[in-house]
Amino acid sequence: MGGARTQVNKAHKSRFASKASRQIHRTSRTDKSRIAKPDSHRSAVKGARAARIQRSKTKRAALLKDKRASTGSASPPRVVVSNL
Repeated sequence: MGGARTQVNKAHKSRFASKASRQIHRTSRTDKSRIAKPDSHRSAVKGARAARIQRSKTKRAALLKDKRASTGSASPPRVVVSNL
């Protein structure tokens, strides 16, 4: 029945018969500015992302510090006891 060939994602250009018909569908600059989200929203999102990254960095640093403290020369060596 159908072809056994897997579907390949075509380039965007293949949707239109010609370059001219592609230009017709383009969103104009004035419309783009109307659609776009305000800068205040963008900066708020940026701040939230920065806060998230900072939190994860702090968490990672704390874990690393804890790990280093437990494997330092001051701590006694771990003894593995096997029950044979």
